Amino acid sequence: HLGTAKRWPLGLAKGMIAAMKTLLARRSLLAGSTALMALAPLRTFAQATEAMARGVVNAADFGMLPSTDGAGPDQSPKLAEALGVAAALGLPLFVPGGVYAVGNVALPSSTTVFGVRGATRLVWPSGGPILQAQAGSNIVLRDLGFDGMGSAGSDGGLLSFVECETLELDGLSVANGSGAGSGVSVQH
Repeated sequence: HLGTAKRWPLGLAKGMIAAMKTLLARRSLLAGSTALMALAPLRTFAQATEAMARGVVNAADFGMLPSTDGAGPDQSPKLAEALGVAAALGLPLFVPGGVYAVGNVALPSSTTVFGVRGATRLVWPSGGPILQAQAGSNIVLRDLGFDGMGSAGSDGGLLSFVECETLELDGLSVANGSGAGSGVSVQH
């Protein structure tokens, strides 16, 4: 009969509400899990969850290993992967202290990368920029060292920013570039 509300026993109503809350929580968890897994190339769901809990993505979690002199293996693909995940999660990327061989790595928009002042060095003996961004925005680099190791690089500098907006560069050291582009290049 229309217009008459059905009355449920109090215990049954509480049980139904609890079951609906559990169902909604599971659906939210599944939706969130699906969104996180779409952030390829995440190695594991736990890795992303841990980064979100810490509030920072750690480059070491992506296999970036320092060497004593930068002559170790090219860490560029690992850094690029970590940058992509950090940007997708909206979290800063931390690069632990050490010397890392990286070069020609693109910085996505809305990226913050920071290291340990005086202890985190990105080196690239093969020429060209170490980090670069084109038409990016909201890029922050803090407490990092960049070393071109005297290579015959391009005139673009060890750090190259082309048509970028809102750059924040703080606590950086740039050394051993060669030619006119030995430092930081910003073009509009």
